[in-house]
Amino acid sequence: MKKYILGLSLVLLFIACSKAQEEININNQTIEPICYTGETEIFPKNFIHENTGISFEYPSYWEFYFDHENRSQVLTDSCADIIIYRFNKDVFADNLDEYINLNYNLSNPQISKTALVLNNLKGYKALGYKIENLNESDYYSNDILIAQNTIGLFKIKIQINKDIKNDYKEIIEEIIQSLTMPTETFAFIKEEPEARQIMKNFIFDNIKDLCERYVEQDIQVKKDLTINIPFNCNSFENQNNLTLIKKNDSKKNRSIYDRSDSSNEYQIHMIYILTNDGNDSEFDISGKGEQFLNELKKELYEKLNKNIHFDYDKNNKHDISFARIPLNHSEIFSKPNENELNSTEIISTYLSKIGFNNPNKLYLAILDKPMMCGSEPCKTNKPNLKKGHNIIISSRYDIKNNQEYLMSNKDQIQIIIDAVDLSKNKNFKFPTGKEIKEHCIMIGKLEGKKIFNQFFQDPKLQETINKIKSSEFEYKQETENYYSESNKLISFQKLYFGNLIIYDNETWCLKTK
Repeated sequence: MKKYILGLSLVLLFIACSKAQEEININNQTIEPICYTGETEIFPKNFIHENTGISFEYPSYWEFYFDHENRSQVLTDSCADIIIYRFNKDVFADNLDEYINLNYNLSNPQISKTALVLNNLKGYKALGYKIENLNESDYYSNDILIAQNTIGLFKIKIQINKDIKNDYKEIIEEIIQSLTMPTETFAFIKEEPEARQIMKNFIFDNIKDLCERYVEQDIQVKKDLTINIPFNCNSFENQNNLTLIKKNDSKKNRSIYDRSDSSNEYQIHMIYILTNDGNDSEFDISGKGEQFLNELKKELYEKLNKNIHFDYDKNNKHDISFARIPLNHSEIFSKPNENELNSTEIISTYLSKIGFNNPNKLYLAILDKPMMCGSEPCKTNKPNLKKGHNIIISSRYDIKNNQEYLMSNKDQIQIIIDAVDLSKNKNFKFPTGKEIKEHCIMIGKLEGKKIFNQFFQDPKLQETINKIKSSEFEYKQETENYYSESNKLISFQKLYFGNLIIYDNETWCLKTK
């Protein structure tokens, strides 16, 4: 029925435009169109544009609908051809004249450009013009253009049969006089270009989206605010983009990325890692890694009395990845006071950034070098320190057999047991359900601190964020706690920004729906 009424209205409109003041005969009934005259009631209705808050008054007999094809709000009159209300977010007061010069032939003496008197809000420049076509054609037309630097261009287009144009010139002037701009209290503030851009750029679908969007990219939010977040990372979803650091590492059956999984269960995945100057003993492809994981699986079953899922490839063999760290051994394993970063954090950060960041997995990274930080053994990095630390680093240097490894690395084995034994761990655990609410990537202390100082502490950013009025965008800071290896309670900072949660600057987690 609605479609029938709309179709009938459009037919009437078309006929009326060509026979403006003539009688219309439908089903043997005579219908006289309503056209504006000096006796017609003009302005009992108020129109408010939903995106900008710009409003004006219009005659009561005009009909309103939404043109979905052109995404425009439309008012129709049986005598005026059509009146269209358009919004263009790319045209502002600063470039309105440029827009007019490109779209209107002002060199034609029959095209008139008249400036409108508009009240500018403090800090929000507004500009308006009436463009008239004064030629002697069958139709009179004009465009009313209003541009504001915070919202874009608002356009009213009116086309009228020449026989009644003199009557409608009055109505056009009445519309112009009734135009009102948004006030400070109107909710359009969230539509400001810089706030809108921040909301757009900091609501992510997944970690892949996060990494791909910010690879060494500067975002110019406004003239005095540039966002630089030099993410250089991969998600586990696009890890196959990786390339080898050294050509000699290319060997049969070796994979530098996590292969497709045979199961969607939460599982343990092994990574064989070398430093830049490390010798390759082919632990991942010689069969030694396969044997080791079989024995580790047996050990875990004996201690926990349940099977722990390991990552298998399509051939039903343990999926073991290979990674070479682009730093020499001495650059990673230095004395603690010589390096701001913990040695194991350097490795785990690199592995996470190249795509070993699947929230469904606990990564066991085996290094073919001794893990001595100066003259002391490196501190074990538990995955339960902070959210997203799901990488365990250990060493197989000079270990002759797997049982010797299991004994020498009992702390690392206990970490795995604690991670999967829900009765013992205090922070980290394999999720019990299929739904992952957070996906994390380790950016690192140094890079994370740089990003935080350059971006999140910018006073201009703070000012802009305060203009965002949306339940979809969160911005707050808080303090939480975690347990250290010695069971000591330690505090760390959390920053919520959009759907990002940033832990102590270094670990970035994405809230997923």
